[in-house]
Amino acid sequence: MNRKGYTLLEMLVAMFCIAISLLLLTGILKPLLSIQEPSYISEDILGIRQLRLLLAQSYHLQVDEDKLTFRYHGNEAKLLLHNHRLVRQEGYIIYLKDLDAIHFKQKGNQIYLYWRREQDEKHALLTYRE
Repeated sequence: MNRKGYTLLEMLVAMFCIAISLLLLTGILKPLLSIQEPSYISEDILGIRQLRLLLAQSYHLQVDEDKLTFRYHGNEAKLLLHNHRLVRQEGYIIYLKDLDAIHFKQKGNQIYLYWRREQDEKHALLTYRE
């Protein structure tokens, strides 16, 4: 038997396979192609924990509105906002990034950090001094 071309059944099977493949691909590619806003939750938690450990080993803390000055292992260091990052300047160590504003506040023996990223404002207790 010499066949030259596709039968209708073969064409329908091919179209069915293509339709199923397209449905599966759109289901897989849609979440991959959607642009997601970055989530800073885990980075913020890690950065605050690192700051708490740093300040637990520090002394002579002085709170200003936009910076925190302290002594760490005998050297003077500062926490401040630089290029949208919360950094420690005794070197250049980044703790939080993509920030719009920060300020430190002392309430009694507690020191708090307030930060704003876009419209989201958060705060965290950094240290407690007796």
